[in-house]
Amino acid sequence: MAVDLTAQNTIDLDRLAYAIRVAETADCSLGYGAMYQNCYGIKNGSIAPCEHIGMKNMCIYNSPEESTQAFKKIWTEGYGGGFPTRSMAAVWTGNDSPDDWLKNVTIAYNQ
Repeated sequence: MAVDLTAQNTIDLDRLAYAIRVAETADCSLGYGAMYQNCYGIKNGSIAPCEHIGMKNMCIYNSPEESTQAFKKIWTEGYGGGFPTRSMAAVWTGNDSPDDWLKNVTIAYNQ
């Protein structure tokens, strides 16, 4: 599935990173966030390859800040930046409840 790169709207990338952290791992406190300091559910890939890899090809980071740096690189280079669209959400989540994910990201971003 191709990523819709037409969402070149202006956003606060730090706020978006926080919102996606909340949607993915309850601000890095659950799942891979707590286990691997991987706050975004990032798998090893070509844009931001990781040195250490855990279960299901998930990146293991030394700190939440390191995962945030990887997220920002992936989001700007691979998703074109901007606020996520429905198609971006489908790609990011592997089509696992993208509408719920996008709703949760939007709520967290606007808080």
